Amino acid sequence: MFSPMRDYETSSSLYDGQGGTFTIGPNSISSENELFFIPYVAKSWKRDEQNTIALSFYARGGMNTEWRGGDATFDPDGPGPAPVTTYDGTYGGSLFGEDHTTAGVDLMQGFLNTAYAWNNAERTVSVGAAAIIGIQRFRAVGVSAFAPYTKTFAESGGRSCRPTCRTTATTGATASADRWASSGTRRTSSVSRSATRPRS
Repeated sequence: MFSPMRDYETSSSLYDGQGGTFTIGPNSISSENELFFIPYVAKSWKRDEQNTIALSFYARGGMNTEWRGGDATFDPDGPGPAPVTTYDGTYGGSLFGEDHTTAGVDLMQGFLNTAYAWNNAERTVSVGAAAIIGIQRFRAVGVSAFAPYTKTFAESGGRSCRPTCRTTATTGATASADRWASSGTRRTSSVSRSATRPRS
């Protein structure tokens, strides 16, 4: 269980959105999400004195933030005709609609690890192999006002929310000359795939 407590406070600015500045607040806001359950389960099976199989699942998270309320003041079109305006939302998301006023990010990761190990009868040589399948999802909301400042957003055609699946295979072997000395080697390879969905 993970419980990060996050908040921010901004004071008033003399520029207040003028001269190309992006003024947040003044705001004093705490993130809505402060409790995360991060699972980890594992099980191993010893088939005999020389063969063992293991399976584990674990996750990473706790980076989820949700800033409700606040406002930001900026020029929405730079040198264009629109005046400097104050918009609702931590980063002025109401410029793009009321459903953009809540800002935050969400990062989730999950991993499934399968492993196999073998050792000879004398226990001087051990060989193991493992495959890890991972999936990751990142989502950012309420930050559309920053789009004009980013190159990657422009090149992506306004796409966000890209789940990524990665498969990793690890093989290794160790050899022991005696109870005090051993040597080993390991090789890891991975393949990743991502899917991009249009921003809603």
